[in-house]
Amino acid sequence: MLEDFEAATSKTEAFFIANGIKPFKDDFKEQLLINLGRKFEEDDNRILLVDFIEKYCNERTQMTLKGQNPIKENSLNKYREQGTHIKNYQEYLKRQIYVDEFSYEMYMEFLDVINKIAI
Repeated sequence: MLEDFEAATSKTEAFFIANGIKPFKDDFKEQLLINLGRKFEEDDNRILLVDFIEKYCNERTQMTLKGQNPIKENSLNKYREQGTHIKNYQEYLKRQIYVDEFSYEMYMEFLDVINKIAI
């Protein structure tokens, strides 16, 4: 843990040096927490997983109305069902899940939680 803390401190220091900024104590603390993985940057580029699925389903529905959708309605319903499962998983975690943080480990835990909910 000490090595991780030292590495994050060095990374934080390098961040401010590279940007030519002399940080205040709170700025340094916030960037350090981000580098330690305890806080996430407020980034407009991050996409919620449920939003991604809903947008995909809506786009496919629009394509279906135009006769251009290569996905069958049955498959689209399965995507919608997964969106519901992800919402339940988010309630279990008590936080929202972003596309960039949905790892294999989280997926395995997700399946475990969803199975327990189903039981």
